Order: sequence, then structure tokens, then C-alpha cells
Amino acid sequence: MKYLLLVLIGSLGGIIGFTTGHPIGPLLGSLLFVSSYQLFTKSLPLLPLNIKRIIQAIIGGSIGLAFTVETVQQFPSLLLPIFLIPFLQLVATVLIAFCLYKWVKIDPITALCGTAPAGMSEMAIISEQYNANISIVATLHLFRILFIVSAIPIILSVL
Repeated sequence: MKYLLLVLIGSLGGIIGFTTGHPIGPLLGSLLFVSSYQLFTKSLPLLPLNIKRIIQAIIGGSIGLAFTVETVQQFPSLLLPIFLIPFLQLVATVLIAFCLYKWVKIDPITALCGTAPAGMSEMAIISEQYNANISIVATLHLFRILFIVSAIPIILSVL
């Protein structure tokens, strides 16, 4: 019962975000509504770790549905990018995190979690386990996602 308000606010934000047609509208709408409410009232309960894990499992299952036989057949031609892209992303992550640590004075774990090339929800869970500042991690990921999702359509239209 104590989570009902959280579900209602998150659902309302998600529905409004969905109506915008933005690719991450439901996620963004829910995030903005819940975080705004929490900033002003500080009355919403935190989700237990088990609930967060269940949500992760549902999202993982949803992504898993996209894999097909054709996906597996393409693996040999994707071997170089499969290894090169994560390697370069990790190198960039460490370099950017180091700059944030040195110049902005963000603690190293928060900087690393905030710049990691992963999903916001996954990094928030990892941040929680390593005592990083979750709000900074989520903010860095939110603006990264917003920028990328906004910039990619422009870049694609130019190409």
C-alpha cells in the first residue's frame, strides 16, 4: 500500500511521456514525475532491492525477446565490433571519470558509475551497492541519454 502513490505518479509520468512520441518518453516521463514529487515532498518510499531485481529481470526478458536465429547467424561478422566497441567505451569511461574526479571533484566511484556505458537503472543499482552518489549517477546518465536520443535523429537525417 505504501508504494501505491509511487506507482500512480510513475504511471502518470510514463503515460504522459508515451504520448509525446519521444523514444524514451515513458521512462523519462516517469523519472521526471517521480523525482519532482520526491524533491518537493521527500515522502515516497525507496524500493527494496528485491523489487529492483524483479524489475531488472522483466526488462532483461523484454530485451531477450528481440534475439532471433538471424541475430545469432550475424555473430561471426560482428566479432570485431563486439569486442572493439566495449573496449573503446571502457577506455573513454575511465578517462572521462578521471577528468570528473580531478576537475569537478566527484568521487571516483560515482564518476565511474556516472560515465559507464550502461543503462541508467543498471548503474543506479550498481551505484547503490558501492555507495556511490546515486542522484549524481542518475543525472549524468539522464543527460547522456537525452543528448544521444536527441542527437542521433539529427545525425541520421544529415546522413
